[in-house]
Amino acid sequence: MALELLQKAHRIEPENRAVRLKMAKMLLRCGRYEEARETLTELARSDDYFGKVSRAFLKPETFEKAKRDRNVI
Repeated sequence: MALELLQKAHRIEPENRAVRLKMAKMLLRCGRYEEARETLTELARSDDYFGKVSRAFLKPETFEKAKRDRNVI
């Protein structure tokens, strides 16, 4: 349900980086790792807050921990 709401929000505001980051985190929680990685990679291209957070999530140790724990903040 939460992922569906985030996807709807993304369709309404595709440039909203906060929604995209939340969606990537929810994709991780749902076990949809490749989709999460794609979204994080797109966000990581910027130098703003969302880019920095995304780059942190993309570090192998962080991404693997998120996959293992499925407990993403």
